[in-house]
Formats: sequence, structure tokens, C-alpha cells
Amino acid sequence: MATIDDVYTLEKAVNEVTLKRMEDKTDAINEITLKRMEDKTDAINQITLKRMEDLINAINQVTLKRIEDLINAVNQVTLKRIEDKIDLVNSKLP
Repeated sequence: MATIDDVYTLEKAVNEVTLKRMEDKTDAINEITLKRMEDKTDAINQITLKRMEDLINAINQVTLKRIEDLINAVNQVTLKRIEDKIDLVNSKLP
């Protein structure tokens, strides 16, 4: 027949095993949760970076288009002035 000490010893052993299992499961859950959080953070950062790159590219394209449009406008005005001066000179020639 088991004594009270035997029962306490068995209960302590069961509690230690149970506690160890609970700690192991908690650690595993925490690692999984942390991994999921890291994965989600990485995904968000990649999406954010892609959006930033897209916005920068769009701004650069608009800016480049504006610069090209301004250069073309200046060139057309300058060309028109040159043509007008040539016409003026030609009209004054005999």
C-alpha cells in the first residue's frame, strides 16, 4: 500500500512533468506567434517599400515629362524667334 509520502512524491513528479509540458507548449506557441509576427512585418515592409518605390517612380516620370515639356516649349519659342529674325533679315535684303 502507498504511503502519503509516496502519493506526494508521485503528485510532485506528475506536476513537474505537466509543468514542463506546459512550458514546452508555451514556448512553441510563442515561437510560432513571433515567427508569424515577423513574417507579417516583413510582408508589410515589402508592400510599403514597393508602394514607396512606385510613388517615387511615378513622381520621377511626371517630373521628367514636365522637364521634357518645358525644354520642348523653350526650344519651340527659341526656334520661332530665330525663324522670325531670319524672316526679318530676309525681308530687308534686296
